[in-house]
Amino acid sequence: MFLLAARIPRRYAVTGTPLLSREVEMHTLLRMTGHPLGRLSLKEFGKAYAGSSDKRAALAAALRGWMLRRSKGVLKDLGSKTRQVRYISPPEGLGAYRETWQDMTLGTMPKIVKLRQALEAMKVQFLVETVEGLGQGDKIIIFCEYMATVAALKEALQALGVGVVTLVGSDGGSKRQKAVDAFQNDSQVTVFIGTTSAAGVGITLTAANYVIFASLPWTPALMRQAEDRAYRLGQLRDVIVLVLLIPRTIDEQIWALLQDKQQTEAEVVEAVRVALPGSDGKIH
Repeated sequence: MFLLAARIPRRYAVTGTPLLSREVEMHTLLRMTGHPLGRLSLKEFGKAYAGSSDKRAALAAALRGWMLRRSKGVLKDLGSKTRQVRYISPPEGLGAYRETWQDMTLGTMPKIVKLRQALEAMKVQFLVETVEGLGQGDKIIIFCEYMATVAALKEALQALGVGVVTLVGSDGGSKRQKAVDAFQNDSQVTVFIGTTSAAGVGITLTAANYVIFASLPWTPALMRQAEDRAYRLGQLRDVIVLVLLIPRTIDEQIWALLQDKQQTEAEVVEAVRVALPGSDGKIH
């Protein structure tokens, strides 16, 4: 791509996620589009523009006039999107979680995966109760990280007579579209359960007015992309996003990590958007 871009006088990069976690992720886009900062080495770029609020402010200033950022505020008929954090206490306690935590035979990443799997499984009962509490006409998207949770939740809801469709990474294109169509068009299908990696991008689920995360994605952009399956053009209702956290577990640490990454994104990407005057002379 760099070789191709070097031969073309005008280059535009189109993305909804210019920065996922760290400032240095901007370097590729700047290099690709021909910005002067793209001529710095990655090490030089990181030293000058990453690691502090002051450096991020300098990066945002350098990007003004180069990056155009639009929010969904331009969609005048779109309602509101509200996030709510729900702290829950699993009725079975944290025994399975603590057992994994104390297992010294596990490496760091395998332990994190097992801990997140245990936490997600502990939230199934709360998820079922949330679905049971939906009002007439309400529909909900439930994002999980693990297919075992998707299967367990589907089984529990179907046992109660709830209309459910699912989408995981192993599903083919035909099954994927059938699930989307059923959720969008069939009033009896009120729940869409999917893994964030499979269902968090590329589909429209505007029939939903609730979105709930059984586990958190690793970046704010992935989370925003997932919840915006419901909050997009065609949505006629306000959308409520529920984030489930179990206290005194790595849920809280991951949520704090996401807030830090969100702050980094805000100080670079959103700062550019706010500082860019529109043709009407107002700030957009």
